[in-house]
Amino acid sequence: MSKPLFPGNVITAYRHARRRKDGIAGKKKPVSDLAGRRILVAEDMAINAEIMMMILSTWKIETELAENGQVAVDKFKGSG
Repeated sequence: MSKPLFPGNVITAYRHARRRKDGIAGKKKPVSDLAGRRILVAEDMAINAEIMMMILSTWKIETELAENGQVAVDKFKGSG
């Protein structure tokens, strides 16, 4: 995703990735359907991370912060 991050862009990217994974083309889920999902946020700028996590929490999305891409990869590998 390109910066700056906007809430709508994050949700659109998530929906697109989810539809591709689920094999669902053209169906859109309301934002409320994202409640309870877990997202790993990789961001090295503290203020950007704080904003992203705050936005996602308003949609009741659980977040975990990784300070950079390598930490995100390590956390992702350890989650399976």
